[in-house]
Amino acid sequence: MRLIICTTPADRNRIDEAIAGAKEMKVDALIFLPYEENNLNTNILAQDLNKHIGPDTDIIFTHNQHQTHQDHRAVSSAALTLARKVPNFLMWETVAPSEIALTTFNPQFFIFGDIDTKIKALKKHKSQVKKYSSAWVDAVKGLAKLRSVQFDMYNSNRYAEAFEVVKLRG
Repeated sequence: MRLIICTTPADRNRIDEAIAGAKEMKVDALIFLPYEENNLNTNILAQDLNKHIGPDTDIIFTHNQHQTHQDHRAVSSAALTLARKVPNFLMWETVAPSEIALTTFNPQFFIFGDIDTKIKALKKHKSQVKKYSSAWVDAVKGLAKLRSVQFDMYNSNRYAEAFEVVKLRG
């Protein structure tokens, strides 16, 4: 799995947190693009992301379009230009205390998995947990439980992440 972070934080601690979180998720390649936070140009970013999409790229996961954070919206828009190059393209649901839902997220595809690894990875982002409180991490886990129940109420001992589907060919 290759993880591309489209901005390089000015704070070295945030870079270290991202590296630690990626290790927890067993990311094979972590790439920081050289852009400043809060200053992404969608067209330039799309060109740069295109360099990292090869014939072996099977799926792209990215932010959904309904976010208030300008960097997340820019990344989502830039990534969407690459949808034609891959067979599968999914946009994840965000749990961020600073987010305001512009429209309702429309869960169309569910992936059941290891919530404990995700929570451990999130907790590596200590500055963000401190900024938003541990309730943010609890909300991520709670949302994964809710999505599991929505998908399969009778087998709700699992956790699921929900995605909006742009493209899904298997």
